[in-house]
Amino acid sequence: MNPRVFFVLLAVLVMAAYVAAGLGLTRHDPATDADTRPEMPAWTQGLGGRLVRHRPVQDADIQAVLGSCPDPKVLSLGAGQSCSYLLRVLPRTSAVTRDLHLQSPQPFQVQLVYGDLHGKPDAAKVKDGRYDVIVDVSRDGAQVIVTCLQTACSVQQGGP
Repeated sequence: MNPRVFFVLLAVLVMAAYVAAGLGLTRHDPATDADTRPEMPAWTQGLGGRLVRHRPVQDADIQAVLGSCPDPKVLSLGAGQSCSYLLRVLPRTSAVTRDLHLQSPQPFQVQLVYGDLHGKPDAAKVKDGRYDVIVDVSRDGAQVIVTCLQTACSVQQGGP
């Protein structure tokens, strides 16, 4: 095989893996986003799934708790109150995004802050009679801000 052809094929494969990994990071709920985002090809989802591993946020990921919330696993807040904690940076060799799963019987919202970039607040949606939200946290770490909306709430991290 001609070395030039080999390097061109290698560059195409590397670009395809890069695109698939990026598309794999942009997961969405087809029930709510079906009309706003086009469906991605199956081959990109499969390749992205192999390159990017998802795992739940673990206790060791929590670097610091900010404010009046001593335990980020169970946040007890009054109406309109917020609490936040920091998730540590993962090593660069790790190809992991973390799934932060929060749920409560009362309405709440969660917002991620990456450095100076403030993410859009995600309001929890009702699922099986409870308010539930799952957000992706990159390996670069983030500040998680949880806010109770209308009434006092108890937000629990984790779940099925």
